[in-house]
Amino acid sequence: MHGPIPISLLNASQLSDIDLSENNFIGRIPPNLGSLQYLRVLILYDNQLETREPLDWSFLTSLSNCTILERLLIDHNNLGGLLPKSIANISATLRWLSMAHNSIEGSIPPEIGNLVGLEYFDLGPNFLSGHIPASIGLLKNLHLIDLSFNNLSGEIPSTMGNLLQLNELFLDFNNFNGSIPPSLGNCKSLELLNLRNNKLTGTIPKEIFSIFSLSVQLLFDENQLTGMIPPEIGNLINIGHIRLSGNKLSGEIPNSLGKCQVLQILHLNRNFFEGSIPASLSALKGLRELDLSQNNLSGKIPTFLGDFPDLHDLNLSFNNFEGEVPRKGVFKNKSEISVLGNEKLCGGDPVLHLPICAFLGPKKNHKSPKLAVIITIFSGSLCLFLLFLFVAFRRWIRQRSRRKPTENYTIKEQHISISYAELFKATNGFSEENLVGSGNFGSVYRGMLDDHENDAKVIAVKVFNLQQLGALKSFVTECDAFRNIRHRNLIKILTACSSVDFKGNDFKAMVFEFKTNGSLESWLHPEGNDPFGLKTLKLM
Repeated sequence: MHGPIPISLLNASQLSDIDLSENNFIGRIPPNLGSLQYLRVLILYDNQLETREPLDWSFLTSLSNCTILERLLIDHNNLGGLLPKSIANISATLRWLSMAHNSIEGSIPPEIGNLVGLEYFDLGPNFLSGHIPASIGLLKNLHLIDLSFNNLSGEIPSTMGNLLQLNELFLDFNNFNGSIPPSLGNCKSLELLNLRNNKLTGTIPKEIFSIFSLSVQLLFDENQLTGMIPPEIGNLINIGHIRLSGNKLSGEIPNSLGKCQVLQILHLNRNFFEGSIPASLSALKGLRELDLSQNNLSGKIPTFLGDFPDLHDLNLSFNNFEGEVPRKGVFKNKSEISVLGNEKLCGGDPVLHLPICAFLGPKKNHKSPKLAVIITIFSGSLCLFLLFLFVAFRRWIRQRSRRKPTENYTIKEQHISISYAELFKATNGFSEENLVGSGNFGSVYRGMLDDHENDAKVIAVKVFNLQQLGALKSFVTECDAFRNIRHRNLIKILTACSSVDFKGNDFKAMVFEFKTNGSLESWLHPEGNDPFGLKTLKLM
């Protein structure tokens, strides 16, 4: 169905449930919906309804007359402008309120605490700003809060610790600062806690790890947290997904992590952890992803990592590991493991191209001391000779190489970090008008990426269709190829993005410099509407 919502709908005064979701309705929402006094459910999500001026929000004010309203779902529309304070005047019987995936601005009014019946509260993504009012702690029936992908700031109110029935809390991709309130440890029903991509500081409160119900996700990555991981993390025996990457955490990886035996994803990369990988992690048999890269870890790579049957993504790069790399399990697949930047590693599967390990054979008891001396001198001379040849060969290779000596170790400096939200914004939601072309494994979009130095940068974003068989392998292969190959006739890669979209689905994309001269096909086979031959590819 399409067109505006008919005003005649208001003549059905006995209506209790209205569900017009997943259509193509446009224009304003009828302003006098409040005349339907028996209205219990209003579902308008996934349409193209608009609010541009304050008057367009009149429907929300009128709904205060619907004293038995329980559900209001108007997400996935084109609602904009300031969020009116009248949102807090809707009936206290309201249980579901969703206005997500719109372009709503303004702040959450302190009067939101009047909606004491709320169980489901979803306002993200939008463009909301300001603080979360402390009155949110009055909504003690809440099971879900989603304020993600907004511009909210300030500290997370400690009153959230009053929400004893809360199951899921999404505050990710905002500008929250200050420390994580220890009072969140009172939310003993929490199953998912997502605070990623903010500006949170301080240590992780040990009270968080007393929430034994945490079983889905604990996401604190991309903040500025410091200190050590409390050993109480071992209390989360049912947790499946932990991300603490991109912080300033230090100390050793706690042995107690081994108690989290149903853990499937563990990301501790880009911190300052030191010491060795604890042997207790051998109990994490269900691990699928383990990222410990860009830390100060040392010691040998444990062989038990090769025994994990589901481990398909292991990143140990840019640490101080040493010794022989194991050969079984995940270590046999180059596309599933990275050990770059560990200069003291050797051996392993030949596809890793690591130096051969130098092993000493078992000692033998020689009857002749003179023979032992001769063998020792000969062996030492041979080793020195081989070392001389190796050094000379390395020097010859370096002199012939055109690459800068630090090229292999500047991956972090060369490639920017970019999120799904930034790519979504840059391509206007991966819109059709920005579509450049499509292939077997994905599509390419033109985008404008914000650049603080140059205002904006034109980019090409290749989004992989992970539903297509082989697309994930193609993404890994291309990342590996562009990481190791440089040529003036190859397009320059800016970065890659491995994340999740707004619906929680896996998202893989590569970001290139945008070239304005079209595709190779258009030059090899110019269209007939090019009378001047401007796109003729000549030999020169």
